[in-house]
Amino acid sequence: MRQYQYLTLALILMLTAGCLRLDDYLFEPQAIDAYYLDDYTGEVDFKLPATYHIADSLIHWVPLISSANGQAVNIQGLYVGELTRLDMDTIILYCHGNRDHLDFYWPRIQLLAHTRPGHRYGVMALDYQGYGLSEGTPSQEGLIRDATAALDWLMMQGVTPDRIIVYGFSMGSIPAVALAGSSALSGRGGLILEAPMASSETLVQDGSTLSLPASYLLDLDFDNIASMASISQPFLWIHGEKDETTAIRTHGEPVYQAYKGVRSTALRVPEGRHHNLPEVLGFEHYLQVVATVLTP
Repeated sequence: MRQYQYLTLALILMLTAGCLRLDDYLFEPQAIDAYYLDDYTGEVDFKLPATYHIADSLIHWVPLISSANGQAVNIQGLYVGELTRLDMDTIILYCHGNRDHLDFYWPRIQLLAHTRPGHRYGVMALDYQGYGLSEGTPSQEGLIRDATAALDWLMMQGVTPDRIIVYGFSMGSIPAVALAGSSALSGRGGLILEAPMASSETLVQDGSTLSLPASYLLDLDFDNIASMASISQPFLWIHGEKDETTAIRTHGEPVYQAYKGVRSTALRVPEGRHHNLPEVLGFEHYLQVVATVLTP
């Protein structure tokens, strides 16, 4: 993920030009002609050993229908697992960060598909509107509607709410928290947040270093801190102490402390930055931690 120092630059330009919104610097989609997954040669946060390879028979491209301004929008979903076991497996619904597309996040999706050997886990991921091969333009409302479209697809396949773990990485924490608190999932399944954003206000204060209301700079209006108060399902929070993008003190800790449910796990990674927590933790340790979400 690019650094949110872009917000500071954008603020300067906005104050001089009077016409910019910072949303344009938060969303960093990349449109593409095709997905490549294992054959992708672009930048990624980390690379996995060959032992985490996923067989082609377990990779399924899923067309999803979201919406924007009352119109249907086609977005791209990706399911990793056995389709014949969808009504029996535990599913991780992965909401990715602010940049690029599913190829960039493929190592993360591959890794999650190896959660708890001997147990059944599938991974559902999606590209938001405007990302990858998904139509439309990204927006806060779109993030939530897109993730909801993926959730709806899972539930239409027979996946029950108690077997759905919503996972939000960075900007993906916005739709992840919204889904976890929705009537469809409230109190059921689990929630994982990795390097989450706290709120639009925190984003602006950290990015601009000036005391300006978020509404002056952003169309986004989210508050994960307030929303976490209604989350009651098991919760795993992972954040790097050297996170240079969503600082643990201003973003991560307030989100974790706002949780009022009955079971939570906090993992602070001393040498972890924003983009490398699975690698710094060690891939197997990371997977063991992820598996604790549904372990009594």
